[in-house]
Amino acid sequence: MKRGDLYYVNPPGFLGKVRPAVIVQANAFNHNPPSVTLCLLTSTLVDSRLRVTLQPSKGNGLDKPSQVMIDKVMTLPLDRLSNRIGALSADELDQIGASLRAWMDL
Repeated sequence: MKRGDLYYVNPPGFLGKVRPAVIVQANAFNHNPPSVTLCLLTSTLVDSRLRVTLQPSKGNGLDKPSQVMIDKVMTLPLDRLSNRIGALSADELDQIGASLRAWMDL
């Protein structure tokens, strides 16, 4: 498990349908973690600074254009993750990092 990996997750609450998510937690904390921090993805595309658009590719395993919902950062226990889908490129991770820094004013 590493930063940039895409997994299917089952988040709680109103976002409770199984959906893809990208791990945003630093790799230094990804060795046997009890939980992992990630951002949910959606296939409902909107024009927003808080969304990073991803195109489907063999590497990421997505089957349609999707957006990383920067405002939907959450930490979930590992039992909420299933099936690794793929991984994002370094450029896509840089875009996500920049959007997270803007969202959190870091």
